Parts: sequence; structure tokens; C-alpha cells
Amino acid sequence: MMRILVVLVALVFVGAVLLWSGAYNVAADDPHTRVVHRLIEVARDRSIASRSAAVQVPDLSTSELIRKGAGNYSAMCEECHLKPGLDDSEVHRGLYPQPPNLAVDQPEDPAEAFWIIKHGLKATGMPAWGRSMDDETIWGMVAFLRWLPGRTAAEYEAAVAASSGHSHDGAEEEAEHSHEAAARESGPVAQSSPAEREVISALEEYHASLTSGDIASVERHVMADERFVMIEGDHVNRGWADYRDHHLRGELADLRKVRFRLSVNQIEQEDGLAYVDFGYHVLPREGPEKDFGKGQATAILVRTDAGWKIRLLHTS
Repeated sequence: MMRILVVLVALVFVGAVLLWSGAYNVAADDPHTRVVHRLIEVARDRSIASRSAAVQVPDLSTSELIRKGAGNYSAMCEECHLKPGLDDSEVHRGLYPQPPNLAVDQPEDPAEAFWIIKHGLKATGMPAWGRSMDDETIWGMVAFLRWLPGRTAAEYEAAVAASSGHSHDGAEEEAEHSHEAAARESGPVAQSSPAEREVISALEEYHASLTSGDIASVERHVMADERFVMIEGDHVNRGWADYRDHHLRGELADLRKVRFRLSVNQIEQEDGLAYVDFGYHVLPREGPEKDFGKGQATAILVRTDAGWKIRLLHTS
């Protein structure tokens, strides 16, 4: 027994000497030894698993939740966790341990992803976003992380453009009220039901895809066949190919310089069809917010297995 005690004391003494001497290199460009790395990895995984076990996961498939998460991911996460079309960054390259590329790897457990985003991880550079974001906002980020892997750069940019940007709902009562006021004034999702918000999000995503410069991204939001009708003023394009080849291609370069803000006047749904009457403002993509143009539009959308698709769009 005395021998074991002596050995333990000796180990503690050696450990103390090593710590005090600074022999262990804590530099981010000098990886942990295999043993230390494994010990930290096990401690991290078990800590997260035990603390996230009681987390109740909501429905993460709604387009509104994904839309909400897109803007926050762009503002707070992409420098470390990257995005489609960005395989590395100065921040990502310099961190140790290196953050996972979330544009490629989907979190296996949404409850664990929620816990990590909310509470952060010690000595990794991962902040505790729960100190400035409420749970619903964090779930939006989790929903977006499950949507993100495999998306193209154009799809990513379109999702970010369609989002409400960097929003920390619930951070302060005053901020929450200002967000609600902005939504009432300019946001198409204000005072609408979940079913209506799905239709509205589809319209927002279509208009965001117009500004991406990618025709394939636009095509994903319409009935891309002869059934599609685009009416601009008195001019009628019958069929997706007609609109794509004779009008849209010539506008893409200019559309990359703007963004759209929609305001819904009326929305009706029945038997897989949706009718939407809305207004739109064309605004600069960056810089002071001033109208490049505005107008009214009518859209008819059809529910498909891949979500809502635009069947007819009439702008004036």
C-alpha cells in the first residue's frame, strides 16, 4: 500500500513539475499527443451526450425555421465551419482543433448540435451562443445545418439572401420589439399561418435565387416545363424554356446587384394550389436602402413532392 502511495505522489510531483516548467506546448499549431487528444475527445463526447440526452427536438423540416437559420449561419458560422464553395478560410486554418466542415458533414444528433451551439465548447473557439440567442433561434441554426450538406454555392447564397439576416430573437425585449415592427412593415411572413409561411418562403427563395446569377437555382423554384407562365406587363412567356432563354438570361447580371423585399397582400390555399397577391421592392444588394423599382405581382404555386413550385407569375 505504501508503495502505491509513493508512486501516486511521485506522479503528482512529476506532473506538477511538467506543468510549472511549461514543457507541454499549448500552441494551436502543435497538436496534442495521441493520448491527450483521445482523453479530451472521450471527455467531450461523454459530456455532450449526457447533457443533451434530455433535449426535446422539435420539427426541423419547416422552411421558415431553415430560412431563419440561414442568416445566422452566414453571419456567425461560415468563417469557421465554411460554406458550399468555400473549402478553407484563414480562421478555419488557424484553429485547433479544426472545426468540422458543416457544408459537408451533417450533425448526427440534432439534440447534441443544439447543446453545442447553445453552450459552446471550452478551449476550442466555439462560443456559447445561448448567451445572446433564444432556443428557437438556435433550433433554426440546427435546422439549417441539417439542410446544408450537399447544397451548391448558389443554393446557399439564395437561402441566405431569403433569410431575415443576422437575428438574435429574444436577446433583449427591445430588440425583439424592433424585429417585430420591421416584420410588420416589410416582412411577408408577418401574421401568417405555418402553411402560409411555407408558400411565402417559396416565393422569397425564388426571388433570392434570381439574384444568385444561377439559372439552375431559379429553375428549382418553378414548374420548369411548358406549364410555367411568366407575364411581365403585357408580355407573356409561355413555358419555362421560353422565359429562361428569351428573357431571364439577359437579366441575370443586373439581378446580382439587387435584392427583393416582398410584402404579401393576400394569400389563399386550396387543394394543393396557392394564390398570392404581393408587392415587391427592388433594393440595392449593398449600401443605402433605396428603391430601384417596385410593383405588384400575382403568383399561383403548386404543391409538389419537392415543395411549392411557381406555376404562374404576373408582375406589373
